[in-house]
Amino acid sequence: MLTTMSENIRNSGTTTTKFLDCSFLRWMDKSTVAILNCQWLKRLNYKGHALNWVECIEENTSKKTGEKHWQRFVHLTNMDINSDLCVGISDTGRLCQKIENEGFNTQKNHGYALEHKYSRVDFQAMQNYYQCLQIAHIINQLVVASKTINTLLKKTLKCTEKHLWKRLLSFLSEVAIIESELMNLTSGKFQIRLE
Repeated sequence: MLTTMSENIRNSGTTTTKFLDCSFLRWMDKSTVAILNCQWLKRLNYKGHALNWVECIEENTSKKTGEKHWQRFVHLTNMDINSDLCVGISDTGRLCQKIENEGFNTQKNHGYALEHKYSRVDFQAMQNYYQCLQIAHIINQLVVASKTINTLLKKTLKCTEKHLWKRLLSFLSEVAIIESELMNLTSGKFQIRLE
């Protein structure tokens, strides 16, 4: 069994704050059941900010083998916590972490070259570069999720995203772009419809 943070705090005798807890039963899929044991502390003072701490220990049990597996998740929030919200706060915290890790992984390993130092001298220049990289990544995600690009990828060209971007770069490097045509394309309103 995992040693919980709350046990460590209780054993140390360093807090007078009351621990609150609850348990929930959740079916993960047809063969796995999870018992979620949540504990939380309310209104912890940290540098003048009132924070709430929640710990969720998920005990997954396989119905077929009876094998148990534990996972521990700890989150800080400024949202008020009660027995109805503790699991939702923990699930949301886990989802945020997943989204951040996936975005960072894409920016580092899939064409954005995040690990390269574009400014060794000026921290402001490095921040500006990273903000531009974030904006480019958001635009890329919107374009890839659009109906037009999905149709190109799946039906018309039947190619991968990477191949489509290579074709686009090749087109831009080989074809002379006429400014008046570009202005005509961008002068009117348009929408990116997501699939």
